[in-house]
Amino acid sequence: MVKNNILKILSNYLARFWGIVSVFIFIPLYIKYLGVESYAVIGFYSLLLGITGFIDSGMSSAVLKEFSIENTSNYKYSILTSIEKKYIIICFILIIIFIVNSNFISNSWLTSEFISSSRLQYYIVLISIGICLQLLSSLYYGAFFGLNEQVRANIYQIIWSVSKSLLVIIYFIFFNANLEIYFWWQIICNLLYLLILRYSIIKKLEEPNGKLNIIIKKIPKHILSYIINVTFIAILTSLNGYADKLIASSLFTLSVFGFYNIASTISQFPLYVSSPLVLFVFPSIARLYHEKKIFRLNHLIFKIYVLLIIVTLPIVFTVISFNKEIMGIWTGKILDGEAANSYGTLIKFLVSGYFFTAMQLPLYYILLASDRTRFSVIQSIVQILVGVPLLYISAKFYGITYIGAVWFFLSFFSFLSIFIYSVRKNVLLIRNKRIFFQLILLPLLVNILIYGSVFSLNLIDSVGFFVLAPSSFCLS
Repeated sequence: MVKNNILKILSNYLARFWGIVSVFIFIPLYIKYLGVESYAVIGFYSLLLGITGFIDSGMSSAVLKEFSIENTSNYKYSILTSIEKKYIIICFILIIIFIVNSNFISNSWLTSEFISSSRLQYYIVLISIGICLQLLSSLYYGAFFGLNEQVRANIYQIIWSVSKSLLVIIYFIFFNANLEIYFWWQIICNLLYLLILRYSIIKKLEEPNGKLNIIIKKIPKHILSYIINVTFIAILTSLNGYADKLIASSLFTLSVFGFYNIASTISQFPLYVSSPLVLFVFPSIARLYHEKKIFRLNHLIFKIYVLLIIVTLPIVFTVISFNKEIMGIWTGKILDGEAANSYGTLIKFLVSGYFFTAMQLPLYYILLASDRTRFSVIQSIVQILVGVPLLYISAKFYGITYIGAVWFFLSFFSFLSIFIYSVRKNVLLIRNKRIFFQLILLPLLVNILIYGSVFSLNLIDSVGFFVLAPSSFCLS
């Protein structure tokens, strides 16, 4: 059992690790063969995918949750097909919305120096198809996780990711590099990935008893309520999470937005390494809460936090220390002068903000498992009402760097509020404050103090830091 869990965690991290490595490998190649402005269109594709992800959040999360609870294969198949039908209809509507608004996006939202508005409009249509296929595939990916088939799901995901990223680069090298080829290849890969996932999950459900039967024709009310609540939260979360990129894409040229997107991607490394761990334990969180094993649930949350701090803080400190070098690797040159200072400061703010975003994940999932969604809704509404105007004003009047400063403070206060709420409502039980201090706060403080001391004294280098940061946990 322990070996099986370790294998699942490793597969989650392998899938995420490949995602990080592929970012390092392919983004510089996209910039090399397509240029910064064309890469910015790819970044806009990722932005739209992230924003429309609210459609997927409620449905795939509901499938994951229902599949993680003991029930018959026919029940799970019925739930899957019921949600699937609604999802397909929503995806068709989304494509129509993108097509109708493609002219507005290409002419009034994006500002391009080299790409015509008609080509941008064509790319928006292709982007909408690729997005909907990828969103729909998440439904079956969540089903695999609910069935504790993380290893198999991650193998599929890695093959899909390699295919859609590596093969298109090979085409660019030997034939012709252009955005049309890129987006058509994404559509093909997403469609094949979706069909393979769906076929595989149906076969998995058929294993116990053979042919599957639909025993529920409509989505049960408690699941529908869960989907609506999570989707509403996801809409607010999407607006909060991608408001900075929306503002950057609308106020600045595609080239500037391209550089901002690079800085933002670099800064999300803490989120890249923390989300696989939290995603892996979500079925356990849901199961322990369903079984009313609250103390075991909180013990699990404490363990997660210890691991998150260990894996994320060294990354945060490294990105802060060597932001210019990392940015230079991706863009093909070391930035200097005003641009280097501007994007360097931006990365420092953004990566610190994403650290606190990563720290929110365990609490967010435990609130989801306990159906305490009201706080998340209120928190998100407050962030939109306060954060979006601040982001817009800072970008409009002070420049792109100040978007990062506002993002950091929003992320910090968001984590602080959800932590205080979880403690006050006994969602997170801190019975022994001494243990809490030793396991979580002390390693965090020691890391910050050691890093701050050596960095201020210029004693840190690109090799020594990787030894220094983890060693502070041993001291604590």
